Order: sequence, then structure tokens, then C-alpha cells
Amino acid sequence: MDTLFSTVLLAGPALFWIGVAWTFYRLVRQSSQEDGFAVAFRHAFVSLGLGLMAYLPLALAGAWAFCSASAENLCGLGGYVGLGPAAMGLVLIARARRTGRRSSSRPS
Repeated sequence: MDTLFSTVLLAGPALFWIGVAWTFYRLVRQSSQEDGFAVAFRHAFVSLGLGLMAYLPLALAGAWAFCSASAENLCGLGGYVGLGPAAMGLVLIARARRTGRRSSSRPS
């Protein structure tokens, strides 16, 4: 369980920041196209909202799972710093990929 805990603590913030960077990249890229800044900004806020909807339940579930498996003092970090940000990052990455595919398949 300690290996899983340490892996989740490292992967969660990494996936979160990759998702944020990719979403920001898509925001800048979309705003320079004919769609304009408003569409790109709306996409970024919808992505953030979906990410928060994934973060909250998985952070609570991760904290519950890690705290019920071990009685360590920092068991809640597995959910709030590990599993929650990992879920949010995966949602942001998936949304950015989906938008990138959709915009690249449009005829110019």
C-alpha cells in the first residue's frame, strides 16, 4: 500500500499540471483561429468545471480508501493531493485531445 500511496502522490500533481498546460495550449491555439477567443475561453471553463466534477468525488474516495487501509497521519493526502488531481488532469487531457482532434479534422 505504501508503494501505491507514493505513486499516487507523485502521479497526481504531475497529471494535473500536464492537463493544465495542455488546456492552456489549446486555449492559445484556438483563440488564434477563426473561432475566436470567446469559444476558446468557454472551452477552458467547461474543461475546468468537468475537472472539478471529477476531482471532488475521487478525492473523497481516495482519502477514504487510503485512510481505511492504513492508520497513517497523512493518509488523506492520497486522495486530496494524489487521486483527485490525477482524475482532474486526466479529464483536462482528454478534453484537450478531443478538441484538438475535432479542430484538426475541420476543413480549412
